[in-house]
Amino acid sequence: MATETYNQIRSWIDSIFKVNGRKFITGAHANEGLKKVLAKAEELSAQMPSASFKASDLSFALSDETSDLTTDNDAEIEVRREQTLVSITLAVNVAPTGSSILCDVKKNGVSILTTPIELPAASTTVTITPPQIATTTLAVGDRLKADIIQIGATVPGAGGKIYPLTELV
Repeated sequence: MATETYNQIRSWIDSIFKVNGRKFITGAHANEGLKKVLAKAEELSAQMPSASFKASDLSFALSDETSDLTTDNDAEIEVRREQTLVSITLAVNVAPTGSSILCDVKKNGVSILTTPIELPAASTTVTITPPQIATTTLAVGDRLKADIIQIGATVPGAGGKIYPLTELV
């Protein structure tokens, strides 16, 4: 990855770890988290088709930042521009225990995945890409919905979010 791109990503991530100029994640946890995010950014950058790639970040919350996930708190967004799905990330603030979180993503009521996204117990993030994403084309007006199928058996998980990474068409 070019040094300039690396520095841009690092600056962006550093800004995420601050609220009103104050760090809200500190110490070794922040450093380890930053290393993981930078490694993933470098990996995804290598997979991007070209310098003309124009990414669009969609996101929607499955709960607030601290509430437990349930199988009835689904989230939906409307697509505003033509896009192609590159990946979908499921993230939680509190990891599930006892069993995995399973989540389906639907476009206009029909699943776009070959199998649901599975966030293993004790994990806080998972990213899927095609071929697990069977339908990658999104048109203006399409509705994306995340359906939580299963939550952790002991600790359900909390603070759930879906982050579809798309390429603008």
